[in-house]
Amino acid sequence: MDNPREKILIDTRVLLDDPDVIARVRRRNGMAFLSAAVLDELALMKQGEAAINKNAGVIFRALSAARSTRLQLLPGGEALRGGDTLTQLEFRGDPVFLLARQNSRAAPALIELARDYGIILLTRDRDLKARAASLGVKVAIWTGPQRAPEGRHGGLRGSGSLAAADEPASHNIPPFALSSAPIAEPDGPVVVHRLPSSGETVRTPAGRRILLGARVNAGGEGVIFETPAPAEVCKIYHRDKLTRHRRRKIELMVSRKIERPGLCWPTEIVLNDAGEFVGYVMPRASGRTVQSSMFVKPVLERTFPQWKRRDLVSLCIAFLEHIRFLHDLNIIVGDINPLNLLVTEDSSRIYMVDADSFQVEHFPCPVGTVNFTAPELQGTHYGKYLRSKEHELFAVATMIFMFLHPGKPPYSQQGGGSPMDNIKAMDFPYRFVKDEESYCGKNAPQGPWQRIWSNLPYPVRETFHNTFRLNRRTSVDEWIKVLRRYGYSLEKGYTSDELFPTGFKILDPIENSCGKCGARYMESEQRLRHVQAQGLRPWCPDCVNRANLERMANQSLLETRQAESLGRKRSGFNPAAASPPPYPGAPRPGKAQPPAGSSGAFPSPGFTFTTWFK
Repeated sequence: MDNPREKILIDTRVLLDDPDVIARVRRRNGMAFLSAAVLDELALMKQGEAAINKNAGVIFRALSAARSTRLQLLPGGEALRGGDTLTQLEFRGDPVFLLARQNSRAAPALIELARDYGIILLTRDRDLKARAASLGVKVAIWTGPQRAPEGRHGGLRGSGSLAAADEPASHNIPPFALSSAPIAEPDGPVVVHRLPSSGETVRTPAGRRILLGARVNAGGEGVIFETPAPAEVCKIYHRDKLTRHRRRKIELMVSRKIERPGLCWPTEIVLNDAGEFVGYVMPRASGRTVQSSMFVKPVLERTFPQWKRRDLVSLCIAFLEHIRFLHDLNIIVGDINPLNLLVTEDSSRIYMVDADSFQVEHFPCPVGTVNFTAPELQGTHYGKYLRSKEHELFAVATMIFMFLHPGKPPYSQQGGGSPMDNIKAMDFPYRFVKDEESYCGKNAPQGPWQRIWSNLPYPVRETFHNTFRLNRRTSVDEWIKVLRRYGYSLEKGYTSDELFPTGFKILDPIENSCGKCGARYMESEQRLRHVQAQGLRPWCPDCVNRANLERMANQSLLETRQAESLGRKRSGFNPAAASPPPYPGAPRPGKAQPPAGSSGAFPSPGFTFTTWFK
């Protein structure tokens, strides 16, 4: 940490009410300390359903899993007292120091540690303040994070309801100019005689020297290195990526002091020993990419086993608040995609990386992906034009859709065209209105996606329909309002909180017994009467899903057998005639058709299997 001014010892209750207090201490160039007893206190408090219990669980898991380093001296060089220990951890990307003293009760230990090491005690307990002050300890009373006006940054904050940080308001930062055309001057390489690497030092224009540590990551543009500051990393570009335009763009970006938790904005450019531009420093992100942690069902359930649907909504709102902050400053992200977003177990936070690709003034975002590109921009060269906020709203809606339908793009279809063709035609496959000809939903993907869509509240489905079918894009502010209402309905139990709902939403629910397993479940009264009129009993969603999975598995096995017997004549076999429908009330099977190009042969009569065909 550079020239730290103050050491702050944070009371456990303050941390529980305001976990982002550590980040704010760091942003104000201070050092955040906790008593090591905090882990025992959190472990005792994490049981329960109240918000503070859930906060305790989130913080306990984060601290317990954090990488730790045992220190012999305080960061300012002071020696530790006999028997005391000091450990450095990382919490949400920011350093925090745990001071331990044996055989001390929690409250007296705080006072003793603050007194013995000249640390300011931050607490909300006025009795504790009085005791500390009587011993000459400096005390600051915590009054809570600075809240944004209602309707701006409040609302759902994940299953833990973690308190919001006093995030810097974008209106206090001069916005960038709005340009009408990309930079016209020709680009070219900058002269760089040597690129620094691990173990070497770079410097900033202000003269600060930074030792490059181990590699954190490497990509097509450059290499990310650790620095002595745990919450900061340094990006060194590859030689062929160092151009005049890139340097001018990074210099423009660092001209605004943008400090926002979760936004990895360049803070200073860095130079090699010859004074040549080689990269920049930025805040360090935490977590895993959305792509690698959320967009495959078993991976999502394994990575975040405690998550419910409200966590997905919380993540959407955190993402939207970043976008709103950036748009207020006339910054366009451009390349919105799940590889540039990082998440942790705390669903109220999301990290945005690769900020140097953002569109700023007349410097365009040179990259993008088809799924997040508006219909009117499909097939164009990303670096040849400037995107508008209206263009970005399409990408924003796409990202929200893929959060709520984990990993499934909105235009993905069952047997449909290419993503680019579907987007250009605005062929959104999910049914919203009762227009069988235009909105039949026949190509909606199979699996859990239609059940997720069915369980979304009407305003959420309407907003997606307006964007992806009618090309009427929704503002960020309106999206936040819609999703907060969704969050409220989840908290009240009006809507299914399952990540992957097992059944469709029922508008006329009635309790019924499953005709297969006998379990009680909620059924549509209208459908129940219709099926009973045919002398059948419907199955519960679990039995239906198992039957569908077995049907698909056997269909795959059948096709494999057909491929193996291709070119060889077999006796005819009609599985449709020998197989029951997947569940009572399902469409009766028709004649099974062989795959295109096959001989039409089926497995030999000696092969025994059970399959269902719709």
